[in-house]
Amino acid sequence: MANAACVGGSFLGVEKGKPATVSNLGAPAVLLLVLACLPLVLPSSDPKQGMSFGDLDGGGSAAGLQYPYGAFASSPVLSLTVVDARRRRGGGGNAKDASEAENEGQSMMSGHLDVVLSGGGDGEDGEAANQRKPKRKKPYNRHTPRQIEQLEAMFKEFHHPDEKQRAQLSRQLGLDPRQVKFWFQNRRTHLKNQLERQENARLKHENDKLRVENLSIREAIRDLVCSCCGGPAVLGELSPEEHQLRLENARLRDELARMQAELQMLSPLVPIREVTFLRFCKQLAEGAWAVVDVSIDGLQTDQCLATNTKCRRLPSGCVLQDTPNGCKVTWVEHAEYPEASVHQLYQPLMRSGLALGAGRWLATLQRQCECLAILMSSLAAPEHDSAAVSLEGKWSLLKLARRMMENFCAGMGASSSREWSMLDGFTGSTGKDVRVMVQNSVDEPGVPPGVVLSVATAVWLPVTPERLFNFLRDEELRAEWDILSNGGPMQQVLRITKGQLDGNSVALLRADHTDSHLNSILILQETCSDRSGAMVVYAPVDFPAMQLVLGGGDSKNVALLPSGFVILPAGSSAGGVGHKSPGSLLTVAFQILVNSQPTAKLTVESVDTVYSLISCTIEKIKAALHCDVC
Repeated sequence: MANAACVGGSFLGVEKGKPATVSNLGAPAVLLLVLACLPLVLPSSDPKQGMSFGDLDGGGSAAGLQYPYGAFASSPVLSLTVVDARRRRGGGGNAKDASEAENEGQSMMSGHLDVVLSGGGDGEDGEAANQRKPKRKKPYNRHTPRQIEQLEAMFKEFHHPDEKQRAQLSRQLGLDPRQVKFWFQNRRTHLKNQLERQENARLKHENDKLRVENLSIREAIRDLVCSCCGGPAVLGELSPEEHQLRLENARLRDELARMQAELQMLSPLVPIREVTFLRFCKQLAEGAWAVVDVSIDGLQTDQCLATNTKCRRLPSGCVLQDTPNGCKVTWVEHAEYPEASVHQLYQPLMRSGLALGAGRWLATLQRQCECLAILMSSLAAPEHDSAAVSLEGKWSLLKLARRMMENFCAGMGASSSREWSMLDGFTGSTGKDVRVMVQNSVDEPGVPPGVVLSVATAVWLPVTPERLFNFLRDEELRAEWDILSNGGPMQQVLRITKGQLDGNSVALLRADHTDSHLNSILILQETCSDRSGAMVVYAPVDFPAMQLVLGGGDSKNVALLPSGFVILPAGSSAGGVGHKSPGSLLTVAFQILVNSQPTAKLTVESVDTVYSLISCTIEKIKAALHCDVC
């Protein structure tokens, strides 16, 4: 392709790939140079459009040389050069002025100008040039503010109005339906672009944030320190053996867990045993699993992990086997403990395995499984319910009962999970078989503020565990031993079954009092029994608080001070509730608020008062069951 230009009266011809030359020539030489450049000019796509050069010496002729239209770039300098050549030779050629040629050859889309030169003749080329003039654009009509306001109001409701809505809107605004249609199209496009810009800005912000995090991580990697020696860490490739060891270590970490537990027999005459052991879980086969524990108290070298325990678990655990109608559990418990630390009343029970042995684990596991199965089934609907209780209210009540049981067990055995302080030489007139503990409660959720005293003792009764359990849980006979009943029977308001046995349930009791203040107090009671023993735990609660709980509200702020009884079979032939035994071991524990000031000091009189209440309760139970052994 060749380019041509004229600069300052001198014509410059440039061919692709060849150097350009410039000559200062006169007017006749200009024409000859133009003719010489004809082979270098590409023809136009339209052969009918062209420029004609006449004989500049002797007058123009329509039959002059034809040049493709637009072959030369329009330039005022070029136009003036051609005009100057005509004037010098006096020819009759019709060369238009530069500004006029630019106005006639203006293009609509490209924006550049073409020169139109025509020789003297009949003027057909001039008429063709006039016909090629572009039409003027129609004036841009802007919408009025009122029209825009109504269009925006319609757009808020309908982004895509149908034809009927657009026609109605066009009649209201005095617009053409096509204008309304195009406005909505443009508005949707504008909204889409706006949302895309916002999304791009958000993504850009996240990208910048990730870049900053990436830089911080890179800086941290540069400053790696070895955790063993404290020196700079060196990144290198791991050998296959070391990689395999790391994988094996990760697998063992998933399967081995160091655990700490408190093995507690619910009696003040048997101390709590804290054990630290490793637990290993593994699937033996399809449908068979094993859970094995072993103590590591004697293997620990870290002083901060060592615990002063008097019980060690030798390899113990269970094997679980899947069956068509449930699961088969085989439990093995192997432990060492000093028998001298156990009271002589409980030594036969410890030897039988129902205290901390495999029988206790299986009985508790079976009771919990039955409880979960019943609660998750349709049988969990409340019985003897005078008012409709929602599912949320039932679960909230069960959570409250569970917290009551946990606080009762913790207050009896001085668990490390609760802030109880043992009072060794602070028993007053009580005997050595009584455990006294105190807790100062300050803004503790679920516990009233003040000084809380916990007193627990244990006695032997010549009655079967089953008879003793049925007597204590019967609301009709509660007036024979409970001071809160005020000498009258209790009325059962609500009961939720938690097991197959009749005694496993959570109940709400209310005393029939003429005093309106006592009528506002309810008794929350949970009873449970299995072959290892039985429990009856209760706590007074306010009526407004229970309304909140039964309505599905949160029960963690309901204040509770639980009291109750633990029944264990006595003798070497202990068989639990429902089996004959030489008697029962009854543990009685009360938690009472003795002072509402948390900073108050505990007095001996307060301890004697609580112990007198326990002693009076035990005597009433003996009298009701006709026990002639004190």
